[in-house]
Amino acid sequence: MIRTIETIATVADDGKLTVQVQLPPGVEPGQRQVVLVIDEAISCPREALAPLPLQVFEWPGWDAQATYRREELYPG
Repeated sequence: MIRTIETIATVADDGKLTVQVQLPPGVEPGQRQVVLVIDEAISCPREALAPLPLQVFEWPGWDAQATYRREELYPG
């Protein structure tokens, strides 16, 4: 099984990479092959990101008498 884990790592002045990752349950101890992809863009810490100003919409529920059967939606 292959799992994708996204995290933020720190590259020190000496070129060493430091990563801390809490693996998901079910990953057994042992040696693993790991592929590391480095994005050239500097990332900002996740806690520094402001929440998105999303708007909440109130939607009425479905009509209790509506069945939405295929035969009723598509004639013939």
